[in-house]
Amino acid sequence: MMSAAAAGRNRHIQLFALAVTLAVSEGCVNASSILGPTGPHEIEGPVLDDSGLLPGGRRAGLAGARIEVLDGPKAGSVVLTDSAGTYRLPKDIGEGPITLRATKDGFDPHTEQFFPEYLAGPLFILGQAPHTLWGDVVLAGSAPSVLVPDIRLEILDGPNAGKVALGDHTGRYRFDDLIASPSYALRLSRTGHRTRTYTMPEFRHNQQHNVQIEGE
Repeated sequence: MMSAAAAGRNRHIQLFALAVTLAVSEGCVNASSILGPTGPHEIEGPVLDDSGLLPGGRRAGLAGARIEVLDGPKAGSVVLTDSAGTYRLPKDIGEGPITLRATKDGFDPHTEQFFPEYLAGPLFILGQAPHTLWGDVVLAGSAPSVLVPDIRLEILDGPNAGKVALGDHTGRYRFDDLIASPSYALRLSRTGHRTRTYTMPEFRHNQQHNVQIEGE
């Protein structure tokens, strides 16, 4: 028959073992919270109206935009942005690169690739034609920048070929009647300055692009 002392020791050992088990279990939970949740993650991203890219414009989310998954295990899935312009992608979307296309009636579409491993969806900016291109013309090599007024700017090719804008007395230029375009050439000219041609990037929404011109 076990003595009272032996029974007490066994009881102490059992309580100690239980305490160790609970500590290990709690440690696993804490480790999980440190490492983040397991399993698929919900990925979200923003869609903005490009009117916020105009001088004085306000960056606003675009509600009701359609986001379609074009490839990967969830190809063909479609979600809509909420009232704040936020979309949430289906879980288990796969590893990148994954291609998404954002569309909305009346707006030019926008396609982007992204990597779901980074747990954030790409930013989409959708615009309605006509689009505005604007910026400042400064003297090349000047520091601080010297603005150059009365510059003539002409788009030489692409769907906007022949469009002309004249810089104002502050050195600001602005095209207000453009449509989406692949890369194109923009020529700057003014008496007393060297004519300069820029290769401009793809144009798909309102944007600012500052340019430089050289004196003779």
